[in-house]
Amino acid sequence: MTEEQQARRIEEMSRSDSGAMFVCESDAELIGVIFGNRGIARRTRHSLYVVIGVLQAWVGRGVGRALMEALEGWARSRGLHRLELTVDADNRQAIALYEKCGFEREGVKRHSRKIGGSYSD
Repeated sequence: MTEEQQARRIEEMSRSDSGAMFVCESDAELIGVIFGNRGIARRTRHSLYVVIGVLQAWVGRGVGRALMEALEGWARSRGLHRLELTVDADNRQAIALYEKCGFEREGVKRHSRKIGGSYSD
């Protein structure tokens, strides 16, 4: 995504309350980001789809937890009922974070991504 596209996305989220983005920085360097996109349809407006990323050097240092707490607070303040996300089945550190935050595994999407010629769940 280009910087211009990202700026438009952030503007749309703030104007329509369709989602939120929080960032974490250290010495003016972006070290983590979290997005939450709210369901569009009336039947899914209560849910928020979460995407999070933390630089590997900062994993295990509370960055992911702080970002999750910020987004959860935003969601709660808007009366959202459900947060959901997708994580690679082999990403044990991320899964541990999500479970500490109260997420539960609901299923496995077999071969849902293809990275470097290999499929992953």
